[in-house]
Amino acid sequence: MVLNMKNNEKIITIIVNYCKPQDTIECVKSVLNSKNISSIFILIVDNGSNDDSYYLLSNYFLNESRIKIISTHKNLGFTGGYNIGIKYALERNFDWVFILNNDTTVLDNTIRFLLNPSYDVVIPKILVYDTPNFVWSAGAKWRKFPPGVIMEGYLKNDSADLNRSKKINYATGCAIMIRQNSLKLLNGFDDDFINYFEDYDFFYRANQIELNIYYEAKSIVFHKISQTLGNFSKERWFFLGRNSFLFFRKNNRFPYPTFIIYVVWFLFRESLKGNIALLPSFINGLIAGRNFLEKKMDN
Repeated sequence: MVLNMKNNEKIITIIVNYCKPQDTIECVKSVLNSKNISSIFILIVDNGSNDDSYYLLSNYFLNESRIKIISTHKNLGFTGGYNIGIKYALERNFDWVFILNNDTTVLDNTIRFLLNPSYDVVIPKILVYDTPNFVWSAGAKWRKFPPGVIMEGYLKNDSADLNRSKKINYATGCAIMIRQNSLKLLNGFDDDFINYFEDYDFFYRANQIELNIYYEAKSIVFHKISQTLGNFSKERWFFLGRNSFLFFRKNNRFPYPTFIIYVVWFLFRESLKGNIALLPSFINGLIAGRNFLEKKMDN
């Protein structure tokens, strides 16, 4: 059920670009086609692209008053890029902030379905861009054993059981609509994470302050999966290791045995998948995460 929003509520969509201007243009154009919304504004944050992204985007949207483009001048990672946008949104008093990956597109009613006054944070159903009969994410949940966050519906056929909107605890950071007051409480993403696990940390903190987090099945986003670092890059696996350590152990939020079980399960699972060559990068990431937290505690 979608309830009426106040006519004067302002919505901002934050999209971060890094060397993918054509993806960003397609994403922005889909947002601009949104219907039945009184006020929408798009902020494009070019995250220090080392190509001509900023020039291309600035020229393409030169005459579009609903868009502003800013540059960070250096790559600040996922968290840094979006936090620049979040700061901009909060300083200008936008009522709703839609955090959206640039490798996505939306339908003309996607945003409208997310605007429900009973929601503090809400995420849409996310389908695979090239094969939209497959779901990429329908929310996420905490699994006790093996411990960790798992996405619901991941790479499964879209089905009736995924068409029910419901309260959830976790979600991916691919597309998040969040109320201004809730975003102020969370203070954006934790910059310690840079890339990966920053969304799970975001929702962990949202749960700690008992925000109402919902999955809205009527709202649809299409996602071009694995566009940033790639599934099999050593850099991605390094960050998976580093940031899993941060997620489990930051502020001692989970006991060490829980984290050890997660690591053993992860190594076993990926070995069975034939990804043994990438596991050293994951282990190096674990060490880097431990060293990072120890250094931070010393300071």
